[in-house]
Amino acid sequence: MRTDHSWRSLFATLCGMAAAVVLSIAVLSVTAFVREEGQTAAQGGSVGWIVSEYGGKLAVFAEGQELPDRVYDIYVRHLPQLDQELLAQGIPAKTPEELRRILEDYTG
Repeated sequence: MRTDHSWRSLFATLCGMAAAVVLSIAVLSVTAFVREEGQTAAQGGSVGWIVSEYGGKLAVFAEGQELPDRVYDIYVRHLPQLDQELLAQGIPAKTPEELRRILEDYTG
């Protein structure tokens, strides 16, 4: 009986650690992407983005582009209905800070 509890504790700990690693990678990915896009905006003038969905996943599009710059492993169908509707319409971001804030709302 004690062994069964030990395995469950170990499994729960490993799952928690795996979730923390995935979340950390998502945050680092968002930060790097926004920093890169911010540098592009500073060099080339006004750049805007649309946060929407692509293939059922959260995606960032450069304004006016049909293909996304980045697709995240976050399925839109798992988000609340209001967020699904907002993403279907597209959420505009005019600055890198605004883009970062929007993405952090979805990626944690």
